[in-house]
Amino acid sequence: MHIDWNLTASWAQSISSTIVLFMIFSQIRQVNTQIIQSDNQEKFRRSWEFVKLYRDELRNDESKLNEYKDGFVPLTCDPGTEAFKRHVQHFYLPRLHLFVLLNQLVEYQEVDERLLFGYLEEDFNKFVELGIRQNGLEAFKLEHGQRLRLLLTLWGTQIKSTRMLYGMAEYAQQQSS
Repeated sequence: MHIDWNLTASWAQSISSTIVLFMIFSQIRQVNTQIIQSDNQEKFRRSWEFVKLYRDELRNDESKLNEYKDGFVPLTCDPGTEAFKRHVQHFYLPRLHLFVLLNQLVEYQEVDERLLFGYLEEDFNKFVELGIRQNGLEAFKLEHGQRLRLLLTLWGTQIKSTRMLYGMAEYAQQQSS
């Protein structure tokens, strides 16, 4: 029996190269998993940083609304009342720039919008109700729709004021009656 040592060496080199490639692939997959986990942790951290910023920015305005908070419902409150004007001044306007910033962070995937929705759902709902009630649906969409596009898309169908945003004809009929 004649053994071709060149052929054997070629096979051995092919097998060892294949094993090395599998090991490299395995390491790349592990590194990729670590990068993804690190990215998710960073998103989580930035989300909490945004919540802290949100609370810190609004601390002064929140204290100015204490006497008007109980029983205030934007949909039933007359826009000419002092309570409504105070909520626009100390609730709606201060949150506008924060929600625009949040929209940009979500657009660039810097934060986890699902986590933030859990913490900001009520505020965002009230913000939308005040904005629509103060300006009207079309004016609200024209003024702020583009700057809040992602939030209105991602969160708009999950908040209580969804019918105001998307059930436009029905809401307009209710307002005219």
